[in-house]
Order: sequence, then structure tokens, then C-alpha cells
Amino acid sequence: MRELSRNTQSVLSCLQRDGEVVVTNNGQPTILLVDLVGRDLIETVGSFRKARLDMPSARQQHDALLRFIEAVDARENEPLTDEDYAALENRRVNFKKDFEL
Repeated sequence: MRELSRNTQSVLSCLQRDGEVVVTNNGQPTILLVDLVGRDLIETVGSFRKARLDMPSARQQHDALLRFIEAVDARENEPLTDEDYAALENRRVNFKKDFEL
């Protein structure tokens, strides 16, 4: 954010060179700048909106991870069966797939 406010032209040069720039605030991604030169504005905005709707929120990702950890912790002192291992592996694979880890 500081660089954007102090040296906007430098940020715009990076945007033109790279096509996109991620602006952070206190180290956290806050803004995505996208170069729209040569792009259809309506189509580009529509694509971003669709992608945003399709992405799970950080809260959803956090909650899913907590549920997975709770499931593992609940079985901590119990012997695991082959079915248990298969179920945990299935949850792990689906978690990774759902959140592109």
C-alpha cells in the first residue's frame, strides 16, 4: 500500500509488465490490480466475480481444517482399522482437492 501511494507510476509499470500486481497491507494480500488493456471489461469483471463465488472463503477453509483435525484427535487413543485409514485418506484427498493445497 505504501509503494502504491508513494510511487504509483512504478506500480503501474509493474502492472503493464506483469499483467497483474498484488497489493499487500501489513503483509496481507489486499488488492489485486489487473491490466485491462486489450481486454473486455465486462467479460473480465464477470470472470473474476465467477471465480470469487467458486472459491471457498478463508473461514470455510479454516473450518474444514478444524473438522479434519478434530476427527483425527477424536481417534487419537483408539486403534485405527483399515476402514478408518481409508476414510481419513479420503477426507485428506478431498480437503486438498477442495482447497487446492
